[in-house]
Amino acid sequence: MSKGRRTVCLRKKIVYNMKKYLLFTVLAAFAFAGCEKAGTGKTEPEKEVRENSPMVAYLTGIWQWSGTSGGITGNTIGPQEGCSMQLEFSGNRITLLKNGKSIFSSKYQLQKNESIYSSGEATWIALPGYEWPLMIENVLVSGVLMVYIDNSFPPHFTIGDNLYDGYGSHFTKCVESNQ
Repeated sequence: MSKGRRTVCLRKKIVYNMKKYLLFTVLAAFAFAGCEKAGTGKTEPEKEVRENSPMVAYLTGIWQWSGTSGGITGNTIGPQEGCSMQLEFSGNRITLLKNGKSIFSSKYQLQKNESIYSSGEATWIALPGYEWPLMIENVLVSGVLMVYIDNSFPPHFTIGDNLYDGYGSHFTKCVESNQ
């Protein structure tokens, strides 16, 4: 084969390889363009709720954990016998108590963001510096806040992880007795 013919074949091969790599790059760009952050399927909450909002006032106090339920199988996890788990909201802090002793404490923020549980924006409990939703000893302490305004007593709410087939932790307000 002559030197000129080899040069033409080599150029054709280079052009073919360049087209192949360009096509692969374009396909990879399209494939990854619609991807979300790996493993989360969520977006960070962005709009903070004012500290003096009625929701902050509603949450202030101690809430008894009654259980966490959900998952593909609809599993329910309740408190172990002889164990009490509570969430306390005080000022801008959230504290998880186990048998009256703090096992986790952090600043918290109420934020507004989209949720799978509603057609509009929902209120989220966000813990700056922590991944969310954050679950400690089977209790969600951050995620979508679902407050039930149904005139039931005592008041109650759920924190959901905002995942299909996900979990929700259920809480009831602790009411002080006047005895």
